Amino acid sequence: MTGPLTRDHHLALAKEILRTKFLIGLLEEKTESLRRIEAYFGWRLPSRVSQTCKNNMFYFEPQSKNAHDPIEPTSKEYKILRERNLFDLELYDYAKGLFEEQKSLVG
Repeated sequence: MTGPLTRDHHLALAKEILRTKFLIGLLEEKTESLRRIEAYFGWRLPSRVSQTCKNNMFYFEPQSKNAHDPIEPTSKEYKILRERNLFDLELYDYAKGLFEEQKSLVG
């Protein structure tokens, strides 16, 4: 990509990098994401202990979970956060679309 570095340029570049360099995983699709990663890399959990470890890490004992009060979509705070993260949200929406597209790549 060529041209001046603008927000639109950065967003387009980020989308291109996601499309060409990443296997997309989504937290809200955790089970499917993990299945795809395991299939892509050929990972096999050799024992019941390995499976239990994976389940504990990803399903039962989240390591980076912080409790926060929910923010209502109609609140001033939500609108400020949305405005300040507009490009991140657009990139996330794009990644969700890629997640669907990649379904056919990782059987």
